[in-house]
Amino acid sequence: MSPRARLGLLLVGLLGAGPHGERVRVQAQGLSTAAASGASTLELQIAAQKVALAEHVARRSALTADLAVGPTRTAQLERALAREVRALYRMQQSGLLPLSGGLDALLGHASRMGHLERMATRTLTELEATRRGTARLGDEVTAVEREIARLEQALAELESTRAQLVREAAEAQAAREPAVSLAPRPSTDRMGYGLSLVGGERATSFEQQRGELALPIAAATQIDGAADGKGLTFATRAGASVRAVADGEVAEVAQEPDGSARIVVAHDARHRTIYRGLASTDVQPGDAVSKSARLGTAGATPLTFEVQRDAHGQDARRWLGL
Repeated sequence: MSPRARLGLLLVGLLGAGPHGERVRVQAQGLSTAAASGASTLELQIAAQKVALAEHVARRSALTADLAVGPTRTAQLERALAREVRALYRMQQSGLLPLSGGLDALLGHASRMGHLERMATRTLTELEATRRGTARLGDEVTAVEREIARLEQALAELESTRAQLVREAAEAQAAREPAVSLAPRPSTDRMGYGLSLVGGERATSFEQQRGELALPIAAATQIDGAADGKGLTFATRAGASVRAVADGEVAEVAQEPDGSARIVVAHDARHRTIYRGLASTDVQPGDAVSKSARLGTAGATPLTFEVQRDAHGQDARRWLGL
């Protein structure tokens, strides 16, 4: 954890209650905003790094394909040169035999000798150029592979930094006190799913919290897109707390085909969030939960998080502000 995040948690520990509570919440909010902003800036750097890496990988593939042609062409030229040299040697060994055929035979012999010498010279020149080209391609492949390794290391460092900033934002956000709490109350003033604000004040709607929801995993090591292209997966250690991203009521607690648990939290008549892959659950259907309340624990596999509106998947990144 960075010094900045540790400072935020220390302030929460020292001043979490009493007259200084509001100042603690402001401090934590500031830390969360700064960390989230830093993670956003890193996204551009990571995207540029991935483009550069893809270009170098494509370049390596092209060079490797060209390099594979070199040995075949070299072998062809070596065989051709051997044939031409042998033919030239046999003609040289014939000596003055063409003299018996007269001047025309001698001139024809000399012409064929010259033609063979030129052919052998051209073949030798091309062979040497092919060998040099193959060596140059090998050097280029080596250089590109070194650059790919450098880019992969730089990309890994950027993604690690981004994950750290996301953790800092989550830790600072988790340190904040919930602004409101919801409890079931059987009355005509119910907000969706039988929820009402304690004290009679109206809570901020779920729609108004777009981009400000809490993270379902405060200590995620990696956040990726889910298979549906709208949800997110959160990699974390087994046993890490899974928390509600906003106030709501537990609508469903069920078992997935792989044996893990699924929790569905309804936030109003139209919106709900889904948490898949839990190892254990701490809530039951009908329980009222507040923002950042613990729902259960993560398992060995990444937690999948989804946001739905009228049963249609939403872009979870936008709702979480990532």
